[in-house]
Amino acid sequence: MQRPALAPALRLAALLTVLHQEKAEYLPLVLNAEQRIVLDALLRSDRVIVLKGRQQGVSTVAVFFAFVWAILNPGVFIAVVADVADKAEGLVAKVQGWASKVGGAVGVEVSLLGEDPSAKRIRFPNGAEIHAITANTKDVGSDEVKAGRSFSYGLIILSEFAYYTRAAALMASLTSSALKGAPVLIESTATPAKNRFREIWDAGEGWEHVFLSVELHEAYRHDPQTISDERWAELQDKYKFTRRDTAAWWDWKLRVDMGGDVHRMLREYPVLEEQAFSFAEGRWIYTFTPAEPRFDGEWFWYVDVPLAENEDGSKTYAAGEPVVFGVDTAHGVGEDASSISIRGQRTRRVFATFKANDVGTTQFAAKLKAAIRAWAPVAVVVEDNGIGGATYDALASAGAPVHRQHSEHVEKWNRMMALRSEIGSGVIPAGPELRHEIEHSVQKTKVVDGRVVVVFDGPDDLLNAHSFAGKWIDENPFRGRAPALNPLTHIDQKARLKQRAKARVRL
Repeated sequence: MQRPALAPALRLAALLTVLHQEKAEYLPLVLNAEQRIVLDALLRSDRVIVLKGRQQGVSTVAVFFAFVWAILNPGVFIAVVADVADKAEGLVAKVQGWASKVGGAVGVEVSLLGEDPSAKRIRFPNGAEIHAITANTKDVGSDEVKAGRSFSYGLIILSEFAYYTRAAALMASLTSSALKGAPVLIESTATPAKNRFREIWDAGEGWEHVFLSVELHEAYRHDPQTISDERWAELQDKYKFTRRDTAAWWDWKLRVDMGGDVHRMLREYPVLEEQAFSFAEGRWIYTFTPAEPRFDGEWFWYVDVPLAENEDGSKTYAAGEPVVFGVDTAHGVGEDASSISIRGQRTRRVFATFKANDVGTTQFAAKLKAAIRAWAPVAVVVEDNGIGGATYDALASAGAPVHRQHSEHVEKWNRMMALRSEIGSGVIPAGPELRHEIEHSVQKTKVVDGRVVVVFDGPDDLLNAHSFAGKWIDENPFRGRAPALNPLTHIDQKARLKQRAKARVRL
């Protein structure tokens, strides 16, 4: 494959436009200092890993490199991967816009393939293609990932790699069939977790390392006199700033937008490499919305839900939207608690929860079956690590719409961080059964297999159940389709939603 030269690449860049971060208008693509550093690394190395701050233009220069690579290498397939679909498709759409703008000058035209207008794949007249690939989908829930297995890629770009649910598996899938000499770019802001991005950065054999300090970025500047001499001295001493105007911007951002969260600020806008992985030990969740749900035996009800009595005496609930169960199983010997979270697929709100530490696995499975008959969930997500396997098997044999949740460290970190946002923003209210877990859960570092990782410590049974349901909803968002039949009762849920009654009974 032909590797581009710097001078022609810069001449092509001068023909393109991008949205300017400060002026909010499209201006010519003039590569900033960080973009020039990354481009220079890509021009000389086959493996490049970039540790960056936010909004430094790295993804833009990465897809610019992909654009040039496609022009120079007929028939090549290029993978542009991001953590979520909107980002992946947006990056590829940016290339589409460039090619459409300068097609006459460089002999490139772009056409959409398929019916999706979001440009998941674009093809050049020379046969080269750029594919948008989403990392965090339901296809990456196991060690074997299918993404990209059908293609031999000649360039792979992995954007925000630290936030991939199954980063190692996805990377193996893409690189296992890659062409010989295919460049690979990994770029990301950091997380506190000891994930695949951190492993490659720390080990890094065969990779060119590029760290982009916040002080490089011209947009991150303020009047240096907005901070006092005392504060400037403190920022120099604590965080090793060398530019007062950047320190002034950083201090303003810390106070105004980050609420004083120094560790998050250091991760997203680091001055030094080691600051990018900054992490504060302590309480896992600081803010939540207290709630006083109705207590009904071991069940807590957060929303009044109409129910109807069936001819056989069983009860049926009509939540007004499809519901999803998250299930965490315990042994029932007075320690960990078996927990159920019932959440709406459309609104994500919590309808009811179950939590008990004295219910054995057989009794718990029976309670779950009764709840499934009453609620007709579209999915029951059961963690099958350890004792949860028995619960999964019991529900699967009964014909329930059960799904496996197999947790490991990085997956749990991503899942629980998403849950923390929902709790902090009030999407999930905290009743007494959840407040206990919130108030006693902390995050801290721990050595696992010789590596320092961030872990959660404390009771997390219901937190897990909430996160299982939330993760499934993320991967299967409500799209207005008709509710399915309940496999355990064969009652038409659509007809059930029309039923309304005032009675309330325990499950």
